Amino acid sequence: MHDHQPSPPGRVNALRRPTGPGEASVALRAGVFAATLIAVLSVLGSGPGGPLHLIGAFIVLPLGTMISYRLRDARPPWLALLIGALLIGGLALFMVSVADHEATTSTQLQSPLVELLVWVAVVRSFDLRHRRDLLFALAGSGALMVVAAAVSTSGRFVLVLLPWMIVSLVSLAIAHRRDLAGDESPASLFVDCRAALPSSAGLFTLAAVLGTLIFLVVPAPRLSTAFLSSSLPTALAVGNPGGLSNSGEGKDKVDYPGFTERLDTNARPKLGNDIVMRVRASQPDFWRGQTFDRWDGRSWSLSEPKPFLLPTAEPARLPDLPGEDRVAGSPSFVQTYFIDRSGPNLVFAANRASAVYFPQTTLFELTDGTIRTGSEMVAGTSYTVVSERPLTTSVRLRRLGTLPETATSGAFRGRYTDLPDVPQRVRDLAETLTRGKGSTYEKVLALEAWIGSNTQYSLDIPVPAVGEDAVDQFLFEDKRGFCEQIASSLVVMLRSQGIPARLAAGYAPGQRNPLTSLYEVRSKDAHAWAEVYFPGVGWQGFDPTANVALAGEQPPQTAGSGLASYLARRLGSVPVFVWIALLASAATTTVGVRSVQRSRRHRAWAMRDWSTVMLARIDACGAALGRPRMPSDSAIAYVATLPDGMGEHTPLSRAASTIMRDAFAAGGASPADRADAEASISRLEHIAAGRAARRRHQRPAG
Repeated sequence: MHDHQPSPPGRVNALRRPTGPGEASVALRAGVFAATLIAVLSVLGSGPGGPLHLIGAFIVLPLGTMISYRLRDARPPWLALLIGALLIGGLALFMVSVADHEATTSTQLQSPLVELLVWVAVVRSFDLRHRRDLLFALAGSGALMVVAAAVSTSGRFVLVLLPWMIVSLVSLAIAHRRDLAGDESPASLFVDCRAALPSSAGLFTLAAVLGTLIFLVVPAPRLSTAFLSSSLPTALAVGNPGGLSNSGEGKDKVDYPGFTERLDTNARPKLGNDIVMRVRASQPDFWRGQTFDRWDGRSWSLSEPKPFLLPTAEPARLPDLPGEDRVAGSPSFVQTYFIDRSGPNLVFAANRASAVYFPQTTLFELTDGTIRTGSEMVAGTSYTVVSERPLTTSVRLRRLGTLPETATSGAFRGRYTDLPDVPQRVRDLAETLTRGKGSTYEKVLALEAWIGSNTQYSLDIPVPAVGEDAVDQFLFEDKRGFCEQIASSLVVMLRSQGIPARLAAGYAPGQRNPLTSLYEVRSKDAHAWAEVYFPGVGWQGFDPTANVALAGEQPPQTAGSGLASYLARRLGSVPVFVWIALLASAATTTVGVRSVQRSRRHRAWAMRDWSTVMLARIDACGAALGRPRMPSDSAIAYVATLPDGMGEHTPLSRAASTIMRDAFAAGGASPADRADAEASISRLEHIAAGRAARRRHQRPAG
């Protein structure tokens, strides 16, 4: 026969739901409610949800928390019906949302799924009876914070993450403290929180330190289409379907000459520091918008400007381009673009795009790979591009050698090597710099290095006279220019040596924000660079002014990559006097706190001397009487189990109260109270000694 010992009331069984009285801690429930509310608002603030979910956060969630507290000891049938009805209602809203948007792909299902998760978290608040339920709800708020981090595009998320961490750690400390004490009686919010704060502060500090270290060393997550974004706030059709349009007007227009049908190298761009878009990607790259292949000595244009309509599906699969090789086995490179400022209807992408998730059915592509939308690209638009990007290295490019004429078709080669009458000294310079180079890649590097060493980047240059060649003027006369002159010179010299090349326009990678894992692309990052074609590899970008490593040579990214430079740029703008004031304030506060702590510590040790000795005498008496003190016993509760200790007004109970007052009260115990306590303890010692003597006399002789 086996003795079955039932679990104590309200305790957790690993396989069954807890039974007995529910969790009575107001502090723990308040902490779980705050953590859930912060998590729900973090998700809703990142885009998903609507008015109904806000009502759930501010009305249904607190109502459910109060009801689950009031009904913690018993669950009436009507509550189960209410919870079931709310869950069914949320599921119905999910199905309606899916049907209204005809959601069939992951990008279309993402927002309804997130909204359903939020609704489940809100409804869960009605069924938080026991401590295990509360801890599960706390873990659920953590899952919502992960979702919020995945869909967030703002660094403000960190301002929400910190209070959530503090509230969660305090709640865990409260739960742990009450679990050790075994106290199920209602406790005030102030008492529970005050007792849990010291351990919570230590937990928060430890979590912050460990979290920072992990953040700096853990590899950045490789993006997939699981949490891609695709939205279009306003569908404004472009006047010329398939044509190029810039939706900005006046000062809001992205004023960059590379986002037009013709790129004039004499045009002076007007670029500011405002953020144009944010890009979520696992590595930096050139965010290409379009390319140009026809050069007339001063400007670039497209030789084949006619677009073709892509299949109306999401994602839109991009077909092979004429004359280009699609490299088999290239890893997918996922990028999500969040447009902050209205601009051209170009779909920016790392080369080469293979699929586009865009929230409308009209997409166009040109024969060079340029992708345009059939609607204006307004602020608030987001889309995702999947590129097939070979992991190219310098070793691989060198091994390709010099491009033979038979490596590409005649039409393709002619399109990307054609030149007008180029001044002879430009051709001679290219021939001199590339002579003796054994591969196309080495020729590119030689030209790139010479331009970087012998010219300067500057927007303040004179406009070439009418009839002058812009490349010749830049290389031999001005030797100063901006990216359009620099990239054009590299492309023209490459073409003069029979190497297929073209001019690309788009954006440099921008600065990575490690707090959001997004590259912040600003107006000043608008850029033009050269692209060179390598058979079996595809187009590769080169530029003397922007250092973007080849895909196969980029250093591994961690979650915290770029943290130092990001903080330095932002903290560097703070005035010096502010830093001095902050340092002085911190030093004064530290000295003051340490002085107070030192004073309290000395006073505490002085007060603890007598109380510690007296408490040790009581413990020795109890051990002699066969009743040793347990770690969970307070002094007052312990003396109640000893002779002469029963009742609130016995001498020994008064002695225990005096010891506690002397140890913890600001003024300690009075000399008279100390004397009375010592007398009571002496009587207890006399009793213990007498009982010990009787036991010795009663012990049979061995």
